[in-house]
Amino acid sequence: MPKKYKNPPLLEAVCEFRFDKQSPWDLSMPGLMYGKFEKRFPKRKPVKDVDISIGVGGVAGLIQETKTRERLQLLVEDEKEIIQVGEHLLSINRLSPYSSWEEFFPLIKEALAAYREIATPDAFERVGLKYVNKIQIPQAPFQFEHFFDFYPSLGERLPQEHGPFFMGLDFSFDKDRDRLRLEITNGKTVKPENSIIFLTLDYNSTDREILNFAKIEDWLKRAHDRIEEVFEGCLKEPSRELFGQF
Repeated sequence: MPKKYKNPPLLEAVCEFRFDKQSPWDLSMPGLMYGKFEKRFPKRKPVKDVDISIGVGGVAGLIQETKTRERLQLLVEDEKEIIQVGEHLLSINRLSPYSSWEEFFPLIKEALAAYREIATPDAFERVGLKYVNKIQIPQAPFQFEHFFDFYPSLGERLPQEHGPFFMGLDFSFDKDRDRLRLEITNGKTVKPENSIIFLTLDYNSTDREILNFAKIEDWLKRAHDRIEEVFEGCLKEPSRELFGQF
């Protein structure tokens, strides 16, 4: 049984669909999505992203390419739920407070069904489900091994006091068809007696044999279950006590 917490540390949950670039697309589609969700998501906000890529060629041997991508954010009144629509892109975000997968999953299905009706995409290129957790430890410094089973380890001959850190690890599932990226890093805190830890779990796949419209709901449920399992595997009991386990 999955564990339930009174004060879950989840900062943001994101489900992102990237569709085959050969799929139909035109600039009217974000507006049509807004028309479908206008009552529940009355706010809309255009956003621009800049992608920079480096290629080989030119006089210096390198070519820098810059591409601007536009997407439209549809937001509920308190801006805690967001649907983002861009070229071959659909993202569903839920910010804290996050209630449950049972409430988040129906929104994912609803947004995907609307996008498919409007954009008629041919296939998925990549699907990802990501959870970002912010954990406040009421100690500074603190012993990682007391709260976590996933943490940076320092040998006895190394200095034990350190500054910012980042550690990541990839897990493979289903014969490497799926991957889960697990990351832990520290954050800034306004209270010097506290420590902030970010724990991020990003489950994704680009395998078109298992990413199809008929099976996508099963894939998402499996992704969520594995994220939950790995998240619990990262924690020791003192961490669960901070969240107020039921």
